[in-house]
Amino acid sequence: ILFGIPLEACIGRSAFEFVHPEDREETQRSFQTWIETKQEYATYENRQMHADGSVRHLLWSIHLHYNPDGSCQSVGGIARDITERKAFEEALRVSENRYRSGIANAPVGIYRLDRDGIFTFSVGKGLEKLGLKDNQVVGMSVFDVYQDHPQIAQTMKEALEGQEKYEIFPVQGYYWESWMMPTLD
Repeated sequence: ILFGIPLEACIGRSAFEFVHPEDREETQRSFQTWIETKQEYATYENRQMHADGSVRHLLWSIHLHYNPDGSCQSVGGIARDITERKAFEEALRVSENRYRSGIANAPVGIYRLDRDGIFTFSVGKGLEKLGLKDNQVVGMSVFDVYQDHPQIAQTMKEALEGQEKYEIFPVQGYYWESWMMPTLD
């Protein structure tokens, strides 16, 4: 059974008939390009229509065979159903967008440091009060960024050594409530 249709019913039909209508033109264009450029192997994603009306996402591994005169003799392919993976990726994308939107609009700053104290992440509306933009300090040392604040440097050093820390720091006329929670490998 192919796309919910018995194999006998597929014989003589174009494979493009099973491609989702919105993907059909691009799939045909890609196929034509492979033939024109004499490409032997291709990997391709598209959506296919199932007999039950559902849409399936497929990842194709395609092998094109050519005659000595260069014309396409045959095409073989193996498709993997990646519908669940696509649904997971979409759910993850939506979740990340919600997270980023919440962080980006909250009056806080959230950062992550590597074990050497280098910023790897720094976002939040609160950064504006420091004159910073999201991720502006990424790649910089926390000790360089806060070199004029020895209390912050000492607290960060202790956090990087594995201690959970909670402090309130005065910086640029604002008080910053800070929780530092090391994640250790």
